[in-house]
Amino acid sequence: MYKRPFVFLVLGSMLLMAGNAAAFDKERRGFVLGLGAGYGSAKQTVSASSGGSGVDVSTSSGGIATDFRIGSGINDQFLLYWTSQQVFFSKFETLWAQGIGGLGASYFLEPAAPSFFFEAALGLGGLIWVEEYEADTGFGFMLGAGYEFSPNWCVELSYFHASVGSETENMVKLDQSVSNIRVTVSWLAY
Repeated sequence: MYKRPFVFLVLGSMLLMAGNAAAFDKERRGFVLGLGAGYGSAKQTVSASSGGSGVDVSTSSGGIATDFRIGSGINDQFLLYWTSQQVFFSKFETLWAQGIGGLGASYFLEPAAPSFFFEAALGLGGLIWVEEYEADTGFGFMLGAGYEFSPNWCVELSYFHASVGSETENMVKLDQSVSNIRVTVSWLAY
């Protein structure tokens, strides 16, 4: 019954304990924790096709972008982490979230700040109706680039995309995808 939370608690504790010896020493190697916020533009597209014809309908909304990551620096230039990157926005007078949760990696061009970096993530992408906690999910990816302008502080630009549903009703195929572009300022503790 409580097996899953217990497993996450144990794994999280192990990660924290293993990283303590190399944490918060101004070197990217070792334990890494990141928090960020900014602006995101979220887009939802539904494609309908029947026979040889089709139509796409898209809606876009802007909102608050968030970023969370926890993991480890393999060395001073390569980080591997679990990440959750979301855009929260209001549509139809309700709160929605769109983003990715999964395995991410960052590569910094220099071993210390200031440095440009590139990042990518693969995982579960989705569109979530927050108030009812209903979600359409599917495989997603994120690509981004940024600049660490001083130790622990970054500005990032990222793009996310996921295919979150496909179904056929009355011989009409419906495909749904979500994407967003985000600009965030992040605190990256290492």
